[in-house]
Amino acid sequence: MLSAMAVSNAKPIHRPYKLSDGRGLYLMVMPNGARYWRFYYTFLKKQKTLSVGVYPDVSLALARERREELRRILASGEDPSSRRKADAAQARLLETGTFDQLADEYVARLKARGRAEKTVTKNIWILEYARPALGNQLVRDISTPEVLEILRKIEARGHHETAIRLRGTLSTIFRYAIATGRANNVDCY
Repeated sequence: MLSAMAVSNAKPIHRPYKLSDGRGLYLMVMPNGARYWRFYYTFLKKQKTLSVGVYPDVSLALARERREELRRILASGEDPSSRRKADAAQARLLETGTFDQLADEYVARLKARGRAEKTVTKNIWILEYARPALGNQLVRDISTPEVLEILRKIEARGHHETAIRLRGTLSTIFRYAIATGRANNVDCY
């Protein structure tokens, strides 16, 4: 087991070397002086290594906590590396879940599927009714009353057909958000 003093006193040499803390955790000391925490494990008879953090941002105590979390994941029968990749992919999806981004994807999909230019133009036009109010919001945070307010404003101007078309287009975008994992259950459609 390492001590905090041993970690802070680890000096670089001409090649990388490891200082083991036990149970798969070690500190990799690089020739340039950088120190990286790593977790070494075996999953399905394959040896793997995961990054745990960079010293001093991640202290010895925190590195040990992360090691124990990774060992719990392993004990549950799951590969920590696969879980980390899945979590990162989910986080990237959630970052790209604003209404504007999904509306742009929807229009791009219409173009990719060879829809008529007039159809694409009409969809771009109809989405402009919703973009000012919904544009920067995450789709999963858009509520039914917000959508209803937009539709009622359009109907109040006497554009009932436009409101119906916008509702259909919004429904398609919300279902697409659910299908791509960027919303769990949007009840706006």
